[in-house]
Amino acid sequence: MKIFEVIEDRSVDPVDLATRTGKRYGKEKDYGYSQSDTNPGEYIPLKNYNDDWVDAMEEVFNEIYKTLDFYNLSRDKQIQIRQKLDNEAKSVKSVPINKLYATQPFVRIKDKETLKNKVATTKQITVIDFADRLFIRDGHHAVLAARLRGEKTIQAKVINLDYLEEKYL
Repeated sequence: MKIFEVIEDRSVDPVDLATRTGKRYGKEKDYGYSQSDTNPGEYIPLKNYNDDWVDAMEEVFNEIYKTLDFYNLSRDKQIQIRQKLDNEAKSVKSVPINKLYATQPFVRIKDKETLKNKVATTKQITVIDFADRLFIRDGHHAVLAARLRGEKTIQAKVINLDYLEEKYL
């Protein structure tokens, strides 16, 4: 059974679907990250996660932050800078779930109550638009939940990193 076949089976509880998917596909102990503290069956690996793409995106953010002396500022000032950057480069729109790329290797599904709450609610996610790809900054569980509910799109705050890169670098 393929993951899309599990997801297409909507006649059962979405939490049960996530649990079954995790048992079937979350078989590794640490998914390449020894500090991840995962156990087989307690997470769902995100197949479209790519270290190199995430590193490239984070490098652009770091270069922008350096031009703003971000790392020498107080935590409160850092928050203000990040909000300023996010606000000047954001738009809110519906994005196709199948066009989203993960910025983490898996989502945890161990805590069934938390998973149940996330599947039952909708949440606007934050996405980084960079190099013709949409990367999930915040909302991996929300995307999983939307997929389990059968949704094809999700509302997202989209931050255009290409715009910020051009403006600040």
